[in-house]
Amino acid sequence: MPLTDTEWDMVTGWVRDFLLDTPDPYTPIKQLGFAPEFIGALPLTTRAGENAVALVRAARRTISAQLLLLDGLVHNDALSSLEAGTTAEQLRAALLQDQAEHASPQDHFLSSVLKNGTEVFIDRAELRGKLREFVSDPEKTVLVVDGEPDSGRSYTYHLIRHLGQHCGFRPVRVTLSRTSTAAAVVRRLTEFVADPRTPITPLNPTQLNDPLPTLDDAVHSVVRLATAADEQFWLVLDDCDRLDVTSDVWDCIGKLALAIYEHAPVRRETVPRLVLLGYSPTTRQLPYEIRKNECLDTARTLGADDLAEFFGQFFAAQPPPGESAGPPPDRVAALVDTALSAVLGAAEADGDESYMRRVCTAVEGTVRVYRSLTEGEDFAARLQAELRPAEGGGGPPPMPDIRRRYREAACLLSRFDPARLRLPGEERATGRAAMELVHDCRALGSAHPAGRAPEPGAGESAPPGTAGPEADLAALTTSWALKSGIREATLRGLAGPEAALAALAANADQFPEGPGPERTALAHLSGAPPRPDEPPRLEGQGVDALADTLQAVLWLEQIPGVTGLPDAEHVQRLLERARLLQPLQRLVQGPFQGRAEELDQLRAYVGLPADSPQARIRQAGHGLRRVMTRAPEPPLVVHGLGGIGKSTLIAKFLLDSLRDFPAGFPFVYADFERPTLAIQEPATLIAEIARQLAVQYPAHGAELDALAHECEATAGHQRQEKDQVDELYELSTTRPTLGRISSSGFHDRASARDTELVRKVADVVVRAAGTPAGQPGPPLVIAVDSFEKAQYRGSPVLGRMWAIWAALQQAYPRLRFIVSGRAPVDHPARITTPRAIALGDLDHKAAVALLTADGVGDPHIADELAERVGGHPLSLKLAARAAVLAGGAADTLGELVEGLPARRRYFYRKVDQMLVQGALYERILQHIPDPEVRELAQAGLALRVITPELITEVLAEPCGLRIDSAERARRLFGVLSRLDLVEPAGPDAVRHRSDLRAIMLRLADNARTDVMRAVGRRAVVYYAAREGPEARAEEIYHRLRLNENPRSVERRWTTGIERYLEGADQDMSPRSAAFLTGLIGGHLPEQVMAEADQEDWERIAAREVEDLLAQGYTEAAAARLAERRPWTPGSPLHPLLVETLARQGHTTLALETAEAAVDRADKAGCAELQLELLLLSARLAEAAGDASAADRDLAEAVDIATLLGRDFEAMGALLARARLAERTPGDPDRAEVDDRLARRLRLLPDSALAEQPVLVRAVAAEVCDQDPAALDRTLEVVGLPQADDGVVEALAESIGRAAAEQPQLRAALLRILQGAVGEPERPPGEPATGSTHTSMTGILREARRRGTLDGLARRLLVVRDRSGELLSGVAAALGAGTSGAVPKVAPPPSPAAAAPERNGPKAA
Repeated sequence: MPLTDTEWDMVTGWVRDFLLDTPDPYTPIKQLGFAPEFIGALPLTTRAGENAVALVRAARRTISAQLLLLDGLVHNDALSSLEAGTTAEQLRAALLQDQAEHASPQDHFLSSVLKNGTEVFIDRAELRGKLREFVSDPEKTVLVVDGEPDSGRSYTYHLIRHLGQHCGFRPVRVTLSRTSTAAAVVRRLTEFVADPRTPITPLNPTQLNDPLPTLDDAVHSVVRLATAADEQFWLVLDDCDRLDVTSDVWDCIGKLALAIYEHAPVRRETVPRLVLLGYSPTTRQLPYEIRKNECLDTARTLGADDLAEFFGQFFAAQPPPGESAGPPPDRVAALVDTALSAVLGAAEADGDESYMRRVCTAVEGTVRVYRSLTEGEDFAARLQAELRPAEGGGGPPPMPDIRRRYREAACLLSRFDPARLRLPGEERATGRAAMELVHDCRALGSAHPAGRAPEPGAGESAPPGTAGPEADLAALTTSWALKSGIREATLRGLAGPEAALAALAANADQFPEGPGPERTALAHLSGAPPRPDEPPRLEGQGVDALADTLQAVLWLEQIPGVTGLPDAEHVQRLLERARLLQPLQRLVQGPFQGRAEELDQLRAYVGLPADSPQARIRQAGHGLRRVMTRAPEPPLVVHGLGGIGKSTLIAKFLLDSLRDFPAGFPFVYADFERPTLAIQEPATLIAEIARQLAVQYPAHGAELDALAHECEATAGHQRQEKDQVDELYELSTTRPTLGRISSSGFHDRASARDTELVRKVADVVVRAAGTPAGQPGPPLVIAVDSFEKAQYRGSPVLGRMWAIWAALQQAYPRLRFIVSGRAPVDHPARITTPRAIALGDLDHKAAVALLTADGVGDPHIADELAERVGGHPLSLKLAARAAVLAGGAADTLGELVEGLPARRRYFYRKVDQMLVQGALYERILQHIPDPEVRELAQAGLALRVITPELITEVLAEPCGLRIDSAERARRLFGVLSRLDLVEPAGPDAVRHRSDLRAIMLRLADNARTDVMRAVGRRAVVYYAAREGPEARAEEIYHRLRLNENPRSVERRWTTGIERYLEGADQDMSPRSAAFLTGLIGGHLPEQVMAEADQEDWERIAAREVEDLLAQGYTEAAAARLAERRPWTPGSPLHPLLVETLARQGHTTLALETAEAAVDRADKAGCAELQLELLLLSARLAEAAGDASAADRDLAEAVDIATLLGRDFEAMGALLARARLAERTPGDPDRAEVDDRLARRLRLLPDSALAEQPVLVRAVAAEVCDQDPAALDRTLEVVGLPQADDGVVEALAESIGRAAAEQPQLRAALLRILQGAVGEPERPPGEPATGSTHTSMTGILREARRRGTLDGLARRLLVVRDRSGELLSGVAAALGAGTSGAVPKVAPPPSPAAAAPERNGPKAA
C-alpha cells in the first residue's frame, strides 16, 4: 500500500529540515540519485519549504522515486538518531514491499492482502471488474459505489489507493458530512490538486451577469488545475449519503461530473476521474449528459461465505511456519474453520466501530497472527488471545498519554497544522503532534493561507525534524483533521467543558479566518457574550453561519457536562430552510429596480394582495371570471430576451411574498440549469418538488423524502430505458420495428408514471396544509426556471409537463405554476392557453437607479446613459462598468455618452441592444493599456479558445503583430489571460467570457469583417492540420462561421465531435445553424428553419415528427410532413410518412409509398434508408396479412446489409425474419433463419457485442433453443436489461414453475437466491419454506439492486432443469422490452367516423 497523505506530509517536513536546508538544493537532490532530467523539471527556489514540497510532489509519481527519497532520509545521520528515523525506516520498508508487488506478475486488481498483511480487501469481485474497466476505458469518467450503510463502500478507498500506486494515478479523498458545503469541498479539492505555493482564489461572483455561475467557475477551476498537473488525480468524495438533502454539495458533485466530462477529450492521460462512495442513485441523478460515462457498483455486507473464500485462498497460498509449500486441502479447511469462527466472534463483539470495520480488523489480525506463527505454535490459541482479549487474558496496549492529549487538542478544530498544534499550557508548539497523530488524521492538503505568518518563535528550541514551520514556510501550511470516528471517541472521552475550553483556547491561532465552528464552540464554552463579528441569533443566521453552528453543536453535545446547547434538530431545520431560500437570495443580491407592474401581475396570479389599486381591480375582475367559468388557473409563462431578468423577477416575487405574508404558502423554485435536474427527465423535477416541500412541512418530511427517492429511482430506470430506445434507433433495421414500438411504449409508461408520482406528492401537500373542508387553502406556487430547451413544437418533455400540471391541478386546485423560458408554444398536449408576462426593458427611472447602484455617481450622467442605452439590464451593467473605467472626469464621461448610438425606439430591439452593447464593450476594450493585447482581445473574439500557439499561428498576422518566438507569444498570452474579460479554458488556454462574447461576436463580424474572416480562415487551416475530434470540431465551427456551403462542410464531419459543438449554433448564420442542429440534435425557431437547406430542414423536421408519433399525435405529425415538398431522395422523412399513413389507417397507400421510396433510395445509393423502408414495408405487409411479401422484404434487407458488411444491420433484419417465421405456422425457413442468426451472433467478438447490447440480448433470447450457450455469453458480456421490470417477472415465474414441477431443485435454487442477496430475513421461529411469487420478486429486485442478478441468471443456466423452464425464463428476461409484438395500425376510417386523435394526458 502507498504511504498515506499524512505520512507524506511528515516526509515533506523531514526533507525540508534534513535534506534541503541549504542555499543550494540541487546538490543534495543530485546526491540522492535522481536523474538530471528529474532535477531539471523541479521548480526549485531558495526556500527550503517550497523545495521540499516540489521534490516530494514529483517523487510521488513513481515507486522508484519514492524509494530514492526515503533511502536518503533513512541514511541521514541527523534524522536516524531521532525517533523519526525509526518511522522513516518503517515507511521505507512499506515502499520496498510496494516495489516488490509492482514487479511481481500478480494481477493488482485481484489483490486481497494489502500493506504486507496489515490491511485486507475481501471479495467484491464486481467492484474489481468495474475498477479494471474504469482504469482502462478513458470514456468512463465517474465511478459510483452504492450500498447500504456499513456495507464497505468507504472501504473501497483502500483498494483504490493500492491500485493508484501500481496504475499511475493519485486518489485524493474528501469525506462529506451533513454540514459540508460546496465552497468547502471545492477548497479541499483545490488544495489537493493545485500547486501548494499558489494562493487559492476564493469564490467570487461574475461581474456582469447573475452570480449563479460562481460555483460552476470554481469547479471548472479545480478540474483545470488537476488536468494541468503532471499526474492523474482521482477525486474521491466519500460518505455522500451523509449529506443533507438540501445541501449545495449535490450541485457541486453534478458540476464536477460535467466538468470532468467536458475536459476528458482534451488531455485523457491527466484529466481527473470522479469517484463517489455512498452515492445512491435514488438520492440524486447525476447529469444526464454523462449517463454513458458512469461505472456503477453496489457494495454489500460481507458474509461467512465471503470470508471462507478469502481464507481458503489465503491459507492455500501461505506456507505454514517452517514449511516451503502451502498446506494440503484438508489442513486448509481446518484453518478456514478456525479463522472463520474467531473472526465472526470478534465481529459480533460490542464496540464503537461498524460491523464491516470490526470484520476487517479481525481478518487483518488473523493474517498478521498466521504470518508471525513460530513452528509448532497453536494457531487457534494465539488467534483467540489476539482477537478476543477479554477471554484470552490479554488486551490492547493502553494509548500513550501524549497521543491522547494531542487528540484532545485537535478534536474541536475543523483543520489544523500539526506543526503548530499546542497542548494546553504550552507556550509554543513542539511539533510532536505530527508523529503522534499521523495515523489518526486525514490530510486536507497544503494551502497558501493568504499570507498568514507562523507563530512567533514556533519551533525555535525544538529538535530538527520535529519543529514547527520555519520562516520561509509562512506561505505554506499543512492541514490535517482528525478522522470522524477518532474525533467522536475523543470528544466523548474529554473530562468536561473545562478541558474542551482549554484545548480550544490553546489553539485559537489555528481557527480559520472569519466565522467557523471553532469560534461558535469557544463562545459557548467560555460563556462570553457574542462579539460583533460572531453570528447573530439562530433565526437571523445565513447558510454558512447555521452550518457552523450545527457543526459546533454536534461536537459539543458529545462532551460530558456541556449544557445549554441549541437543539441540533432545530438548527438543522433552520439550515434546511436557509438553503431552500439561498438560490433566490443569490439572484437578488444585487440591486433590484423597477418591475412593479410585473410583480403585481405575479401577485394577482398567485392570489396575493397587489400593491397598486389598479392591480387590485384587475385581480378582482380576473378572480370573478374564474369563479363564473369554474376554469382552473393555467400556467403562467415569463418570457423575454436573454439577460432581461426573468429569473431575478421570479426570485424577487417569491422572497417579497414570503416576507410580506407571514402565514406563508408552500412554494418550490426549480432551476433546470442545476445539474441534478434533467429537463429530459421530469421525474427529477417531481423529486425536487418533494424535497423542497419536505423542508416546509417537517411533520411530513419522511413521507416526502421517501417520495423523492422513489422519483429519483424512477428517473434512473427511465434513463436506462430511454438509452435502450435510443440504441434501437441507431440501426436502420431496428428503428422501424423495435425502435418505434419501444419509443411509443416508453413515452406512455413514463408519462403515466410521472402523473402517478406527482399525484402522490400533491396528496401529501393537501394533508400537510390541513385546510378545512370547503376552504380554498393556501396557493401552491411552483416556479420552474430555464425551461427554454423543452419549449418547441412536438417536445415530449412539454407533453409530459402538461400531464404533470394537469395531475397537480386536479389534486391541488390552487396550484400556481410559473415557468421562465420562451414565449408559449403550441403543442398537441396543451390543455389550456397559458397566461404570459412578456418581460421588456426597465423603465427610465429604474434604469437610472440601476446605473446609480452600479457605481455611476453623477445623476446627470446616469440619466443621459439611461436615455442612450435603454432599459436592458445587461446593457446598463456594461454602461456602468464603462463609466467606472472612464473615471469621474466630466469630459470623459460626456464623451462616453456622446459616443453611444442614439436609440431607435421603433427598430427591432435585439439589434438595437446589440449595437449599444457593442459600443459599450468597445469602450471597455479601450482601457486595455497594451495595444497589442487589445488587438488580440478584439480579434480573439472569433476563437472559442485562445492559446499561445493560436496567438502565433492564427491571431498574429490578422492583428498585424510579429511574433518571432514562443516566449513572446507566452508573454502576450500571460497579459491577455489576466484580463477580466477572459476566463480559463484549460491548461494554457483562455476564452472570452461567454456573456460578453455572446454580445460582441455578431457586432465584431459586422464592424471588423476583414479581421474576423482572416482569423476564421487561418483557424480552419490550423485545425485542419491536426488530428482528434476536438480539432475537427473547431475546423467545422470556423468553416460554418465563414458561411461555407454546408454540403461541403458535411464531408469533413466525423462521428464523436457532436459534444464539442453543442450551443455553437448561436454563433452562426441561420443556414449554418440549421446544418449544425440537423446533425447534433436540437430544435430551432421557425424563422431560422425557413433559411435552412432542404437536407437540414428534413433532418430537424424528422426528429420533430418522431417525437410527435411517439406521443401518439399522428395528425400533428402529418401536418408537419405536408411541408417543404418535394423531399430529397435520401430524406429521413420518407419512412416517417409511411409510418404516419399506416397509423392513420391508410395501409395500402403506406405500402405503395414505401415501395416507391425504396426504389428512389436504391437509385440514390441510400442503403441505410433502403433498409429502414424494407423493414417498415415488411412490418406493414405482415399486419395486412401478407407474410410472404413481408419475408421477401426482410430477405432483401438481409442481403443488402450483408453485402455492405453491416453485421448488426444484418442481424436486425435476420431477427425480424426469425420472429416473422415464428409467428407464421409451418414456415419451412424457420430453422434455417434461426441457424443463420445464431451463427452470426457466435462469430461476433465480445467487444462488438457490447456495442449493441439491446439487439444482442434479443437475438440471444431468440436463438436459445439452437444455441443455449449464447445466453451465458450474453449475460457475461452485456448482462440483463436493468430498467425493465419484465426481467424480474420472467425470472420469478420461471423459478416458481421449475420449483413447483421439480421439488428436488428447491434446495439448489434457494442456495442461488441466498448467494445473490444473503440469507433472507424472516420472523423468529418461522421455518424456511418455499418462497411465494411475491417474495421471489422481492428477492430478485434486491439482487438487481445489489448488482448480482446477472450472476444469479448465469447460475440458473447450469441447474439440471429437465423442464427447460429456467432456460426459457432467462431467455425471456434477456429479451424483456423487445418482445417484437407487431404494432397495430389503425383500420381504414369509415365514412361515418374517422379515428379520433389522442389529445393530452387524458387520451387513451
